[in-house]
Amino acid sequence: MRKVSKDFALRPASLEHDDDHNNRLRRICKRSVIYKMRISKTAYKKNDTKTALNALYHNKCAYCEIKIIEFQIEHYRPKGSVREDGTHSGYFWLSYEWSNLLPICGGCNEPPSKGTKFPILGGRVYLPKITKRKYEFSEHVHSSMVLTNEQPLLISPEEAAYDPINYFKFNSVGEIEPMAAVGTTEYLRARQTIDDIRLNRQDLQLIKRQTFIDDLIKELGRIETIYTRNLTAHNAVVAGDNLKWSLEDVLSILRDKRDPTHEMSFFWSFLYDNFARLIISRSILVPNRPIFNLIFNNFKIHNP
Repeated sequence: MRKVSKDFALRPASLEHDDDHNNRLRRICKRSVIYKMRISKTAYKKNDTKTALNALYHNKCAYCEIKIIEFQIEHYRPKGSVREDGTHSGYFWLSYEWSNLLPICGGCNEPPSKGTKFPILGGRVYLPKITKRKYEFSEHVHSSMVLTNEQPLLISPEEAAYDPINYFKFNSVGEIEPMAAVGTTEYLRARQTIDDIRLNRQDLQLIKRQTFIDDLIKELGRIETIYTRNLTAHNAVVAGDNLKWSLEDVLSILRDKRDPTHEMSFFWSFLYDNFARLIISRSILVPNRPIFNLIFNNFKIHNP
């Protein structure tokens, strides 16, 4: 779940102030939930909005970072109802709010995943803030005081202060876990996001992340076998040079997969930064670990 920087003021044209949009705003400004049913279900799905989200997220799901051909435009704050609060009619006034729209895959969005979940720690907002019958956009962006006072537990990748490394880590079998200490707000938010989005569902953790880790471990085992054979057949210099070339080939692939355009880029970034602990220590015999770690550390100095 990589951080994404979205300019909340630079809305796609279809979400801006045209006549149709003003009609929708007038419905919202009635401040009555009976107008919720008149909210257009297609206005926030226009091509320019989809194109803008695709460009920001590189055709990936906002949460799991899997490449998706046809993503679902999901409302971070659910527009129709809130699972944790039966008295809430949903954040219907944020239906067309650019800062409330995320591209999400079906696995992360559809029940039992996110759906209408939106747990908070603070006081919940039930109606839009209207001043002199005017809808104030600045009061309804994700970063506004009105909304941040809710203290959402579900993390948005578009939060200004969000840095994934402060919230998430991966263990040796590819499970995503909270990074922060138990009891901290960061831990609570990470745990809630992992559970509500189901970021450890089988198709992500077992089939993808664990498989990638297992494949890397096997590959390093193969490289170590060749290195040991070369030590016997040649000498330490030749064996070391061949080892360096082979290991750097693997590290180069990992380095490139950290690019934000790549699928699961945060996972690959974490794996790259923790390569010694997650891969070398689990695949290489103790006597050979120092040279593997040395090559990795030298490579990382030049490829931070």
